[in-house]
Amino acid sequence: MYSANAALCRYSVWFWTMLWLSKTEALVMLTTDTIVKQILQFKDVEQVYICGGGARNEFVVQKLESALHECELFTTDELGVEADAVEAMAFAWLAYAHINNIQGSVASVTGATKGAVLGTFCPGRE
Repeated sequence: MYSANAALCRYSVWFWTMLWLSKTEALVMLTTDTIVKQILQFKDVEQVYICGGGARNEFVVQKLESALHECELFTTDELGVEADAVEAMAFAWLAYAHINNIQGSVASVTGATKGAVLGTFCPGRE
């Protein structure tokens, strides 16, 4: 059963820890804690692939490895997709989806009331 006292105690420990850390360290801790929390919602996760700037950040990787000690941690480079290129690829796909009228917000996935084509097209001046 969920205990409000346990939650308050965890928050207090987190709060005092954040006071001792630099702003950057605190943001990394918040980021990695959030990532780990989401991953651990799934059962039997054996491998985790990371991408983006965090994949090259030793502190981020160290914190993820420590928290996900039962998982093997890789970058998406291992899958043939350069970790630094994933975000650019995602934005390219979003642009393609917008131009081709493909819904990027699917109600059954996002919980939105209806699906929607995302973004807007803003042509430059001639």
